[in-house]
Amino acid sequence: MADALDRRLRVEQAFSADVAHELRTPVAGLVSASELLPPGETTDLLRGLVTRLRHLVEDLLEVARLDSGAEEVALTVQPLGALVPGAEVRQDAEVLVDARRVERIVTNLVANAERHGGGVTALVVEGPRVVVQDAGPGFPSDVLAAGAIRFHSTGQGSGLGLTIVHGQARAMGASVTMANPDGGGAEVVVTFRIPDPSPGRPGRPSAAGRSASPPSPPARRPAP
Repeated sequence: MADALDRRLRVEQAFSADVAHELRTPVAGLVSASELLPPGETTDLLRGLVTRLRHLVEDLLEVARLDSGAEEVALTVQPLGALVPGAEVRQDAEVLVDARRVERIVTNLVANAERHGGGVTALVVEGPRVVVQDAGPGFPSDVLAAGAIRFHSTGQGSGLGLTIVHGQARAMGASVTMANPDGGGAEVVVTFRIPDPSPGRPGRPSAAGRSASPPSPPARRPAP
């Protein structure tokens, strides 16, 4: 069973990468061509569909990069509350993150909640954790068991949002947990790494590094 699951995962990864690379050029051409069409209802509809297709290809490319492990991660120490606009900051904390990836994670979670969960009911920062809750029917049992299923969608969308969330979190050493709370809806908690409190940790000068000024040399006595 483990071998079969591994083969399936590899097939899905290869499919994502191949489709994204094959579609990138023709989709770019469609975007350019749609901008040349005369204004009108049909043109607006076409542009909307082309935009959705472009976003899908961008998501596929992102997933392919995450699968390959070729993404470069620049981790710095930052207060988490400042990286989550609009969040209720119950307790802020410094975390070791790539700010761009945190933004990507939060954007995908909020978009998923709006698209599939009836809207965001809570966006909270609690120490090193970001909690996103919605008002929908909750996660399907197979998604809860697997964490994220590629191309699995309960409505509009590509079904890649949670895959990207898990991949971006994994790249930073963060963890993602998903649940259906007793009060209803779905909940996703992303827990980020806390910096090493030892002296010399990234992003914060250590007390040992701030040495005092050296003592002045003793005054010389004039020669007799």
